[in-house]
Amino acid sequence: MSSINKKISLRQAMLLFLFPMISATIALVPSLANESAKQAAWISPFISIILFGLFLFVLQSFYKKYKEVSLIDIFGDIIGKIFGKIVFILYFAWITINCASYFRFFTERLTMSTFSNTNTWVLIVALIILSSFILRGGLEVLARLNEVLFTIVFLFLIIVFILIFPQFKIANYFPLTYKDALPVLCGNVSIIATWAFFIVILMFSDKITNMDKIKKMGFKAILIMGVLTLIIIIIPLGMYGASYLSVLTMPFFSAIRQISLFNIIERIEGSIISLWILSDFMLLCIFAYSALHILKKVFSLSQIKSLINIYLIGIIIISLLMCRNVLEFVIYCDKICCPVNLFFGYLIPLIVFIIGKIRKKI
Repeated sequence: MSSINKKISLRQAMLLFLFPMISATIALVPSLANESAKQAAWISPFISIILFGLFLFVLQSFYKKYKEVSLIDIFGDIIGKIFGKIVFILYFAWITINCASYFRFFTERLTMSTFSNTNTWVLIVALIILSSFILRGGLEVLARLNEVLFTIVFLFLIIVFILIFPQFKIANYFPLTYKDALPVLCGNVSIIATWAFFIVILMFSDKITNMDKIKKMGFKAILIMGVLTLIIIIIPLGMYGASYLSVLTMPFFSAIRQISLFNIIERIEGSIISLWILSDFMLLCIFAYSALHILKKVFSLSQIKSLINIYLIGIIIISLLMCRNVLEFVIYCDKICCPVNLFFGYLIPLIVFIIGKIRKKI
């Protein structure tokens, strides 16, 4: 943890991206990648790593010139303060809607899997109180908590992979031909759209040290995320094959239910669900912090603590208007979220990058 003006290190910032993305990847990627790429879905993460690596050159150009300032300030200087504020009000709306949709998905799954006899409103109130408490602690608290939880979840996923590996059917990953090239590229869309949330972390890059090393640290982070995505795809694909996988709503959890070690370790999905819930919770907190930081920068507020409860109540209201179940959530993410994420995560930064080159700002 950096002690300079209560900033966090770039390494911690990359972990703030990695841990919440485990939740989003488990929820969406196996189904959506399989829908397009079938048995070749496991190749998609490699394409995503290459494409995101190229995008990191754009981000490096921003932070080579503008060191340790928010992406909000960078865009404001390049395209002008008025246009910059308009763009980031749109970013605020995008992050808030994503936060609300994941909150709804989170509470629904929590009710179904762990607290089936508990009133949903009890869980919602409990989550809001806990989220408010953590957000009031600031970015440092989020970073410390996230660091510990990511290590636990990463090791647990590796263990799950080792336990379930003997049950893989290698034939489920083949055959591969040149005709799979286009489906693999299409399957890559759900992955790269999920990784678009990387831009959410940059909303508070003024709170992160050594941002001029974003390319190097970002590539390390995306390599780790690529490995995790690969594991999350190949586990259900190896267990069931592409044809059966297409009818499963949550393929990853269906697969890990099959884990058994000499009849000693069984029903391990309970532990996985618990860790997934923690990843969801961190996603909600980080998105909320990022959205509130946008408000602080755009409207030149001195502090945002007084807005935390109001914002979280707003998240509840929006979430009640969204997807009613897991299936609707997956469809919503496929048809709406993926293209919108690509627009906010990559297209807008690329447009600003081009404007910055034209105006010789970067």
